[in-house]
Amino acid sequence: MATAVIVLVGAAPARDGRRVERNRENQIVRVRLPNHQRVVALSFDDGPDPRYTPVVLRMLATYRDRATFFMEGQFVQQHPDLARAVAAQGHEVANHTWDHPDLRRLDHAAIVHQLERASAAFEAAGLARPALFRPPKGAFNAADDLAVRSTGLTTAGWTPGLCVEKFVRRRTPDAAMRAMVARVRPGDILLAHDGGIPNRGATLQALPVLLAGLRSRGFKVVTVAELLRLARS
Repeated sequence: MATAVIVLVGAAPARDGRRVERNRENQIVRVRLPNHQRVVALSFDDGPDPRYTPVVLRMLATYRDRATFFMEGQFVQQHPDLARAVAAQGHEVANHTWDHPDLRRLDHAAIVHQLERASAAFEAAGLARPALFRPPKGAFNAADDLAVRSTGLTTAGWTPGLCVEKFVRRRTPDAAMRAMVARVRPGDILLAHDGGIPNRGATLQALPVLLAGLRSRGFKVVTVAELLRLARS
């Protein structure tokens, strides 16, 4: 799991405080926005999965929210229609490797192969080549970062602590999402999963509570790319 330490890199913040923040592994973890600009990004990892992704898409459509889906190339290849449905509904598709290895155990060439094979699956499915990447489980180091950047991808993690599955582990969905929403701040990147193991039933129960809670606090939910554009506009 990526470290929770946040450090500022790159250009100085804009006059109103907007800036992109990264952790020590060079993953984008949040965008610092003014308090009145109540926008957050929602992201999903490990899909597309026919058991969960269609339900997630229906919930997002109900609230008219957009999200970023970090997809494994193997599942894009297996479910190209589902991957296309994600993009067709206005969501962002992004690279989550070919088959979810721990990148820290791979050499430079193997990491590049993982990413390029996954991006090729997106293109074979008729989707645009992804611009964003997220390492499996957030596990990442400086050597991995060099390999990722050599492919032209930008690495985006999530705001430390703001993972749906962490909150629902020991709470009811309602209590979990009330606690999570209370911690959300403008510019945060939230993490959930629409695939992988274990069963994501608890995530599906929690998601409408999360979306309703964010709306009740005046937050707009957007893709990671949209959040980054806000920081640079």
